[in-house]
Amino acid sequence: MPDPVDQAPPILAGMTPIATDAPMTAAEFRTMREQLGFSRAEMARFHNVSSQTIENWERVKGKNNYPVPAGVTVAMMLLWDQQTSTVGELTRQLKDSTKATLTLPIGNPTMPDGYWRSIAWLVMQTVPGVRVTYAGD
Repeated sequence: MPDPVDQAPPILAGMTPIATDAPMTAAEFRTMREQLGFSRAEMARFHNVSSQTIENWERVKGKNNYPVPAGVTVAMMLLWDQQTSTVGELTRQLKDSTKATLTLPIGNPTMPDGYWRSIAWLVMQTVPGVRVTYAGD
């Protein structure tokens, strides 16, 4: 039976990963996790590992270096691609609106709130004047 960290999480099933020919470095993993809006604990839940494992993957090379598994690298690339696609689609939908508003979900069971705030930030950089609200505001 394959190790769970060598398989993409179910939310990413069916997506095609961005080609990668080298393992993800600790710095790449941490940078991507932060840019995606995930805390260490949220990323641990996403990959079904402990927060300590996430911390180990982010540790700089040294005597206690833990490489990021290939399956996790693929899952991170898929997640990045999903976020990029979402930002592109929202930008297309909102760019021509005179009163563009992006409403963020709160308490989404599949993705943490920080993920949606990260998307909002990227959209705000490309759609002048877009307003961001939370669902229920």
